[in-house]
Amino acid sequence: MGISPLPHDAYSAFGNIRNALKVEALLNASSHLPKILAYFPSRVDLWELTGHYAFLGGDTESAATYFQHAATIDSLSASGYIEFGDAAQQNGDFSTAVEAWQTAIAMDGPTIELYSRLYETHDLQDDLDAIINDLYFLTELEPTNPNHFYKLGIILSSMQPETALAYLIQASELETAYKDDVQTIKDSVDAARKYDDPAYTLLESGRALANLNQWEHAIRAFEEAIKLHPNFADAWAFLGEAKQHIEVDDGQYQNSNAGLVELEKALEIDPQSIAANTFMALFWQRQQHYDLALVYLHAADSIEPNNPNIEIEIGRTLAIMGNLEKAQRYYKRATEISPNDPHFWRQLAGFSIKYDTQLREIGLPAARKAILLNPEDPASLDTMGEIFILLQDIYSGIRFLERAIEAQPDYAPAHLHLGFAYLLIGNDDLAQKYLTFASTFATQDSTTAQQARRILDSSFP
Repeated sequence: MGISPLPHDAYSAFGNIRNALKVEALLNASSHLPKILAYFPSRVDLWELTGHYAFLGGDTESAATYFQHAATIDSLSASGYIEFGDAAQQNGDFSTAVEAWQTAIAMDGPTIELYSRLYETHDLQDDLDAIINDLYFLTELEPTNPNHFYKLGIILSSMQPETALAYLIQASELETAYKDDVQTIKDSVDAARKYDDPAYTLLESGRALANLNQWEHAIRAFEEAIKLHPNFADAWAFLGEAKQHIEVDDGQYQNSNAGLVELEKALEIDPQSIAANTFMALFWQRQQHYDLALVYLHAADSIEPNNPNIEIEIGRTLAIMGNLEKAQRYYKRATEISPNDPHFWRQLAGFSIKYDTQLREIGLPAARKAILLNPEDPASLDTMGEIFILLQDIYSGIRFLERAIEAQPDYAPAHLHLGFAYLLIGNDDLAQKYLTFASTFATQDSTTAQQARRILDSSFP
């Protein structure tokens, strides 16, 4: 009858909101709140509530609009700014998200949750300075979380290796799984100290990062070294190698010249650089231009004629080209240079296995020599087991493969070969068991994992 102190629309909105909240229809509640605001413009606090219900209801775009209006009229709480940031981030508006969360920090102080949000978003933006700042705060806010220390240490290893060590060591003390990685970087930095050259320290730290497959950080370390010494040939060479690992998709090296400019620069600066020559050889190997690869490998061999690794690489390239007889001479030459290193004896044995050549005459004695030099090395024991299987002495092969697994229970290649051996003698249960272990323990994109899955799929469909 027109005697109500409020219009019907306002009463209706209140009723709809109450009903919506009873059934947790938050988005519906959010849609009615602006009608209340039309009649009560002084209730600026309702803009945040409207955004809150919209956000919880899944309408992040409307939520961000409501939160933005509340912020504009200075009526947004710290928790509102957090939700504002969350909504903006889900909308892909990272800069607004970061600004909202930083405002929440200024209002209520830093928290693990907020700096975790900032870290994740800055990581998406690839904002390195901000990432470092976030991780600094996270190590202080959550000093028992090893991941923060490890991530910060890895990044700093590419810029300030000496500073990085403190964070890496802390990470390894909190989590033993990081110990090997940390030791790799620490050994490199320690070894570089005697040269008292920051560029060389960055180079060695970058090499350690590369060994850990931290290629993006390795690239940064090599680039920092070049900034300090623009004519540092080895840094240019390692940068060229690292760029191939980053810029080449799915190993399609033949379609990419990634790293070639840097490698050419390294050779221009120092034609006698072992790193530049060997990495250029690797570049041409990946392009399947093996004749060009040999040019650079022979150049490296003339610079360091007693480097067994270069002999192995020449032998490997010749074998790919089909010259097995000449290739074998280079593999044997490596063992003559380093007769007490089981690695090179194992390489010689591996050559015999791969090309099925002189297994009994060359491969078996080489594998036996590797084991004599290191009786508990799982790789050498596995190599011996594989040779016996190829020589059809399956049970001798099984004994060595079991020894390899005793030496290192998660050594995936030994599980693969043991599974294959049991398949040959008809023990399907054990074959399936060890092949499954091989697939589990191996890196998922490795040859070992692929072979294990292939045999499992064909033998146990």
